[in-house]
Amino acid sequence: MSMDIVELKPTLLKDLKNLYKNLEKDNNNDYNVTIKVEQKSFKAHSVILKLRSEYFRNLINNEIKRMANMFNKKITLEISDMNSEVFSSCLKYIYTGEFSLQGDNDFLFDLFIAAEKLKLIDMVDYLQNYFIENKTEWIEINLIRVYQISLNSISFNELQVHCKQIIDQNPKFIFLSDSFHTLKSSILLDLIKRDDEFLTEIKIWRQLIKWVHEQEPPINRDTQNWNPSNIIDFEERIRDFIPHIRFFTISSDNYYSYVRPYKEILPQKLVDQLERFYLVRDASPPPNALRPRTPRRLRRKISTYSMRSPTEPTTPAEPRLQRSRSHILAKVPIVNRPPSIHVKPISNIINIRQMRRISHWIDRVESGNINNDFVLLAKGTWDSTTQIKFHDLCDNKGPTLILARIDNTNDIIGGYNPHSWTSSNKWIGSTESFIFSFKSDSREGIDDIIFSRINDQNAAIFDGDSNSNIGFGLDLLLFTGEYKHVHYQRRIMDCDTFTIERYEVFQIRKKY
Repeated sequence: MSMDIVELKPTLLKDLKNLYKNLEKDNNNDYNVTIKVEQKSFKAHSVILKLRSEYFRNLINNEIKRMANMFNKKITLEISDMNSEVFSSCLKYIYTGEFSLQGDNDFLFDLFIAAEKLKLIDMVDYLQNYFIENKTEWIEINLIRVYQISLNSISFNELQVHCKQIIDQNPKFIFLSDSFHTLKSSILLDLIKRDDEFLTEIKIWRQLIKWVHEQEPPINRDTQNWNPSNIIDFEERIRDFIPHIRFFTISSDNYYSYVRPYKEILPQKLVDQLERFYLVRDASPPPNALRPRTPRRLRRKISTYSMRSPTEPTTPAEPRLQRSRSHILAKVPIVNRPPSIHVKPISNIINIRQMRRISHWIDRVESGNINNDFVLLAKGTWDSTTQIKFHDLCDNKGPTLILARIDNTNDIIGGYNPHSWTSSNKWIGSTESFIFSFKSDSREGIDDIIFSRINDQNAAIFDGDSNSNIGFGLDLLLFTGEYKHVHYQRRIMDCDTFTIERYEVFQIRKKY
């Protein structure tokens, strides 16, 4: 900067803020633009709007051309697809460069969308990074809406990439979402084309059927009462998906219960192949049948024959695979290794990485060490546990974590109660409770997690007595083995009932 130029930017910003305040107080009569949003009118200055927003620059220039021969030079604009409170925040930003993050996540996301529409680029970039860095949990809960909106503008590219990473790591977030029916067909088709086994084939099929039924206009779910029009509509909606379903990996029971009722909409050749496969003993799938989906993160086995000393020569006359195992192992240098350390696990249901993840949820952090002690209060088989025994061992112990392995599936469910169980037979309010589920056989047990915080804080925990149930809202009722998606944000199971094989209850103590 030249020594003879003085910049007093704070004064300029102060004047612009005062100009905006006067507009809010209706003390400014030199405005020349009125903007109508919903039932509310906002006053503004065309020169500032055009300078700060490409959207308004184009809109105002077009309006000026239209009004060229009109005596009244004041401009009236109308924005039809925006909330007035959201627009008010955008207008404040246009004048002052400031906006508040105090609103809830839905409001801030609407603000993000509005900023893109109005071409407030810096605001878009800031909010996009804010959601990616601070609101991943909210994005996962609202993944379908967020991802589909991110496809609408190149300005949302970073958010789109973030959503794709979440989907790639766990497509179940999409398939088990309450808004699954709103998913665009092109996105659903891309997911079903995947070769990895993110859900069993029958679950993919049943979710697809549910999605088809719920598109507009809805189609009668009772296939026995379908008319020809229902068959045609259903067949048109599902046609593109059929070639990508691995029908021949579905069990005969599931085929009979969930696929066969829809055979009218399947290609006749496929129906003939399926019925031969299920009815003829030792029948094989046809040569063109899709292979089963690959189990996710299958660890590749390393052949013993790949072990070779870095200094070992190889000769064309003696291919490596023809060498004896003893010959190769003889070439591997012997290394003195320290004895293995065996630590008795804290839990027989979850491992240390899963425990670390749960500890992070309790502390509301993304990473770091385990800052909580897990003190075992009770464990065993659920059918041998009575309400009296549970309350004798677990009442008045402060915050607790309940873990349970589901019978016949090895899936794990759990919930965190930040308060004490007291046998009060009353609801306990909380903003910190949560429930979750994951596959016990996933990689280190942290890939297929479905995590859900409380939605209705007044019904977070039901603290039943020795004659009643205990539960996390009405979502997980443990003694009766019932699941309903009611009080917590996300659905963590795709069944209504469950049987607990084993359970553990831990007291949670902060480390100091």
